[in-house]
Amino acid sequence: MTTLFPPILESQRESIWFYGDPGDHSFPIRFQMPAVDVRTNEIRHIQVSIKYKTRNVSAINQAFMPDAATLFFSLGPNAGKGLPSTDKNAGWTYDEETQMCSIAVPYLFFDGGAPKNGCEYTIQVRFGDNFLWDEAVGNLARIGWHTGNYSGFSQWFNASTSAVPSSFGEWSNIQKMYCIQRAGCELTVDTKDSFCPTVRWQYKPSQGENGEILDGIEQIVLQWDWSIGDGLGGEDRQYRTQTFNGQFNGSDILTFTQLVPIAPVVPIHFAVTAITQHNTIYTLSAILNPYDADGNVMIFNQELAKCEFGNLELKDAQTDDGCLAKQVYIEKGHDKDSLQFFRYDLKTLECVLIKEVTIKTKTTVRDVSAVYTMKDYTVSMGEEYQYIPIIIEKNPVNKDSPIRLCAPLQEAGKGTAGYGRLMSMEITFLNDRYHQLRIPGNL
Repeated sequence: MTTLFPPILESQRESIWFYGDPGDHSFPIRFQMPAVDVRTNEIRHIQVSIKYKTRNVSAINQAFMPDAATLFFSLGPNAGKGLPSTDKNAGWTYDEETQMCSIAVPYLFFDGGAPKNGCEYTIQVRFGDNFLWDEAVGNLARIGWHTGNYSGFSQWFNASTSAVPSSFGEWSNIQKMYCIQRAGCELTVDTKDSFCPTVRWQYKPSQGENGEILDGIEQIVLQWDWSIGDGLGGEDRQYRTQTFNGQFNGSDILTFTQLVPIAPVVPIHFAVTAITQHNTIYTLSAILNPYDADGNVMIFNQELAKCEFGNLELKDAQTDDGCLAKQVYIEKGHDKDSLQFFRYDLKTLECVLIKEVTIKTKTTVRDVSAVYTMKDYTVSMGEEYQYIPIIIEKNPVNKDSPIRLCAPLQEAGKGTAGYGRLMSMEITFLNDRYHQLRIPGNL
């Protein structure tokens, strides 16, 4: 017999949900085995203490505690067999992926028949190397699932604690746990106001008896991922993450809005994970698919703007400075609408707004309302880009989308009007003696 060192618990576990009717709900207590050597084949039962954090008294229903303080869990058929089983019906389980052990605690074990909404608890766990007092007669049911036979407990407990070393290990570190009623959350992703997707996540927190917010948001993690061609006939999955901290407390209904700098030219998966001050975790996901089953664009006005879009021939000096240019001829009917030029990288789909102007009417022989030129000096040599001019209508005919494309969204890549790639440029360096060093670059 050896000393059983305590398991390791997270200091703050994920919150558990409050249910008006607890039914057969339960929650797992997860822990790691101690770093020092513990012979798991000597562990034959597990003890759990759950207390109210504010009062430091037991939060367990007295009917399930033979000592008025502790839950006792038998390992049943797994006792003395080494690592816990991966069988979810076993006394304790082991997750090979996370390398965490866990034991399930039913809600009905709590004082009052269930955990209380807005209440914080503390948890501790320890191991025992002997069988429970009623297992000598073959009862391998987990104590706590029944109000069973507690006779003989005192004698067993005294013998266990009097043994040298004790049959009971040391108590683990304290873990805090919060119980909260699930808040209302909603996630939407659309392109109603911009070419790039806008993510909107709304959170309506649970409230206490006096209307106070029980669990404010402390962190929001926005993730998005998509697939692009890898040039070999396959796909390459791209992932991006943005984290926002500490600016969300004190709101009744929180609406988080974020413009995502990616071109919506392929299906994009979005996920929002929000973490509260009590470590409650909410995760919602959505997919923005720009096309229907037939390949038609669904996210913008289906009718293209009345315009012509294409390359603009540049002078040598502008080419040397590293510039790509496009020009749009806009027909009448878009006066006072907004024209925006977007550029996205064909490899990463990362998208930026290059230029925005308000369309003003002009009289020309071509019956053209306006001619606008976009010169982009922020490109890198050799990178492949796609330019997307759009018109945002001030008084849209289609109320669902004021955005009208100037060129088909599906048409991208070399040979299309929006394609751009800088093949040559010059870089000029000025030294401390005011001498210029000109370095030409060509692909």
